[in-house]
Amino acid sequence: MTDTEIYGTDYSSDGFITSNGDIGLVTELANAEQAIRNRLLTRLGTYPTIDDEYGSNVHQALGEKINNSLISELRVYVENCMLEEPRVYGILDLDITTENHDTIHLQLQLQLVDGSEIGFEETLNTLG
Repeated sequence: MTDTEIYGTDYSSDGFITSNGDIGLVTELANAEQAIRNRLLTRLGTYPTIDDEYGSNVHQALGEKINNSLISELRVYVENCMLEEPRVYGILDLDITTENHDTIHLQLQLQLVDGSEIGFEETLNTLG
């Protein structure tokens, strides 16, 4: 089975437009990373008619004071979200750090269903 068969092809969600003026496509591992990031950053329940389990509760951190309780909640939100993602086999590492009083950095290292590993980072501003 090829990476394209495992991870699929989808429209680019970063605004990439081809030289022909078409919406760009992402495939293989790039599509897996995009799909994981999109799921993580989409509010849980945004698409109830398609999949009411799609998304995460990470947005609930916005506007909250950063403390150990919030970091623990974020860890649960991210872990639950990744367990719902069919391309993810497991979480190898999840690191949540803070900067100032309003910025949270998420670093994820994931094992995908074919054994591949990907890592990515997201920065969240809790002030919204």
